[in-house]
Amino acid sequence: MAKEKFIQQAIRRPGSLRAIAKRAGALKNGKIDLEWARKKYEQLRKKAEGDKKLSKSELLLFRKLNLYLKVLRKVRPKGKEAKIAAKKAVATKRRKGILKFHPSKV
Repeated sequence: MAKEKFIQQAIRRPGSLRAIAKRAGALKNGKIDLEWARKKYEQLRKKAEGDKKLSKSELLLFRKLNLYLKVLRKVRPKGKEAKIAAKKAVATKRRKGILKFHPSKV
């Protein structure tokens, strides 16, 4: 069980990168703009080269962007896999009594 949920345990504040992207105007259709994330990551990486150091807030943003670009984008299911995962999630919620109806039929 712990191996399945390693991403949730790695993220201390879920949604914080999304909030930063929203303030920067980098959310497109509710998702973080990939070009913005790459550009910001490269800016921070170049700033940290050599003897220079990042401030605490810049370092946190750099780590969040690194996790997003290197891990999270690759883990998120796409296409057919996403539909199957969504159906499984609905079935699990219905079985546990959390969901009484199907979300698409409301």
